[in-house]
Amino acid sequence: MSAALGGNGPNRERSNQALRTRREYGLGSAGGYFLKGVTATTRPVFLPALDEAYERIDATSADSGDEVIAVRNDVERPGIETVVLRYTRIRKGAFDDIVRATVAQVWPFEEKVGVRPIGQWQVVYPDAPRRTEESPDYDEMITLTRYASYEHYLATRPGRAVLAGGNGPDWQAWRAARAVEAERTIETTTEFLQGFTHTSSPSYQPGLPERYRLR
Repeated sequence: MSAALGGNGPNRERSNQALRTRREYGLGSAGGYFLKGVTATTRPVFLPALDEAYERIDATSADSGDEVIAVRNDVERPGIETVVLRYTRIRKGAFDDIVRATVAQVWPFEEKVGVRPIGQWQVVYPDAPRRTEESPDYDEMITLTRYASYEHYLATRPGRAVLAGGNGPDWQAWRAARAVEAERTIETTTEFLQGFTHTSSPSYQPGLPERYRLR
């Protein structure tokens, strides 16, 4: 049993070496975030196609104000995978409404355009070293999301995401949920991280420069 847990031998030595390396480069810590909320899991998502037919107008990129935005995707575009850590101060008691909308409306559309959610959590405050103190004026929320590249992140921002996934009902639900969060947001900061992650990689397949109308 101890061997299976790496109690002796090469596995234990590698673990000790990894800890020594971390200590060598570590500069200290202000404590941690303690979180409760929802961790995203790899799951099938069924977004059925609409019963509509289109004809291509020309080979110029769609405009975000077009009545119909139908998207065919290009081949996958490689890049350096990027994790976005978003820290948000939200109105007291707003987390449950935000995370409910995130799971039901934000993640399905984002997964369709190649984004890989990691999770969304509210910060809690146990009796342990931690980065922040509880405030009577706001709650704190952490959202982690994986993108295939920084370019992929930019292509899925409000105002541009519609050109990656079209303006169907899934995009409309995504936009409505983002508006719900914005109404309850006091302040947001974003950090970009690059490193090793595994399984179910994000995929960036940009929309082709084509315009359509209903036929």
